[in-house]
Amino acid sequence: MNAIAHDFLTNEQNTERKANYGFIETHFPELYQVCEQIDYYYTKDHSCCLVKVRLFLELWCHEVGEKIKLRPPVRGELINKIKQIEASGKVPPYVIDMLDTLRAESNKGVHIQRHIDGQFRADILISKYKLKGMMEDVFELTKYLVLNVAGISEQPLDTWTEPEVSEQAELVHQALQGNADASIAIAMHFSGLLKKLDQQTTASKPHYFQYQRDLEYWLDKAERQGSNDCWLLYATSCVNKHLLNLSSEDADDYFKKAIETDESGEAEWEFYLYLCRIGQHSRGQAYLNSAGEKGHQEALHCLLAQYYKQDELAFNKWLNRSLEVADKKALTTDAFNKLDLWEEDTANELNLRKLRTALIKAEAYQAPGVQFIRGYCEYHGLLNCEQNQDSGTRKMLEGSAQLPEYLWYEKRLYDALKLDQSNYHKALDLYPAALQQTENVIEKAQMKFDAAMIIVELLKNANKVKTPQNLKVLIRESAKEGCEQAKQFLASPSGKALMRDSSYVCQKVKRKAVDRTKQKKARKQAKSARRK
Repeated sequence: MNAIAHDFLTNEQNTERKANYGFIETHFPELYQVCEQIDYYYTKDHSCCLVKVRLFLELWCHEVGEKIKLRPPVRGELINKIKQIEASGKVPPYVIDMLDTLRAESNKGVHIQRHIDGQFRADILISKYKLKGMMEDVFELTKYLVLNVAGISEQPLDTWTEPEVSEQAELVHQALQGNADASIAIAMHFSGLLKKLDQQTTASKPHYFQYQRDLEYWLDKAERQGSNDCWLLYATSCVNKHLLNLSSEDADDYFKKAIETDESGEAEWEFYLYLCRIGQHSRGQAYLNSAGEKGHQEALHCLLAQYYKQDELAFNKWLNRSLEVADKKALTTDAFNKLDLWEEDTANELNLRKLRTALIKAEAYQAPGVQFIRGYCEYHGLLNCEQNQDSGTRKMLEGSAQLPEYLWYEKRLYDALKLDQSNYHKALDLYPAALQQTENVIEKAQMKFDAAMIIVELLKNANKVKTPQNLKVLIRESAKEGCEQAKQFLASPSGKALMRDSSYVCQKVKRKAVDRTKQKKARKQAKSARRK
């Protein structure tokens, strides 16, 4: 064994990892074994990993069939088992979609594939990004079985945790025997170690040079063994200056090689991030669009945020693409968008039906943040909901934390919280964004007066209150912009007394000065990058 591999074994042999599936070991021992094997092969052999995923689906269908008492029991091919469970109506649509997607992808691991060189091979090349998404779906299906179907009160991890490289001796042995998946796994391991060292502030980094050599060695081996993942790792390693013989100038070529074989959009997304970092935003936009076309979820989120309230046609295009790839956040965005359209014309029955359908679908798929929309409907008594302001406010607050960050939800939430004394502080936090989302001048004036009255109420029980604007300025601006309540308040004895009271003092928080030296340096780097 070569010196680098030997050093790897002696220094990194025992690495612990969190057990993703410990919560099912007692209740579903057979399924637990399969899930552990899926994690085991995740870094070692993608084809074996896919085979184990398919076995997991078979077992999952039988376990669910037993728990929901399907008669006749599930049987036949895997696709028929899934259809039987779907026909029962006891499993939500998003679970069926996960099962179908995993079935289609895992089938590739048990079939012979003809590669571009004309040879028939039993192994399957799948991107790390796509495989990771499958692992997350397997974990979600396991949680659904335990928590929702079996009703067992366990505390699993919130999300699937990627297994760290373990049992290094076997991994190195497989890599030296020609396993490209094992080689790229070792290279990614050293890349991760270098990133950790980059974050350290101490000047002494004795292992840095050795890790760089190790990364180059295993990357080169993965390339010669035909790994498609090696090109993206080459590119990101160049960007991070982790390779001794390559610099960030070489990153472009490696990104382009990665894009040639990438089907998931991960390479385009990483290239877009790199181009934005060096100031080439217009060039990066094309790669962002390409990643979105391929269905890369982070790229689609970025595109939706980019065009929301800016370009309706482009926004709808990317929203439809997100819905095609079954992105759960897109379901929430779609329902929110249809709520906006209906509120613009509440007499439009077609828009109302579209809103109702979108909301039902988002709830069926347990889309993140959809609770906010349901709470909004409850608060106002919409969509045949019984009006309940307390329940509606609570659901809006809980759901707002999970909403996509680009959605304009602040005004709706502010309008509810400004009437609830226990949430006055949260209402003031939302006020600046809510004001920005309001176009009508009179509505803006009313919002300013409402915020001023909230501040007055809070000051009755506290010596100081954090406010978005000076109290007296808010009242004056509100009256000047046409708020009748503000005008009446200023004319009243209490209003006049407040405006004369010099004890109301506004102290502005001093902001840290902008570092002009850093800005100047960044502009110079961007200029030199453009020249190249």
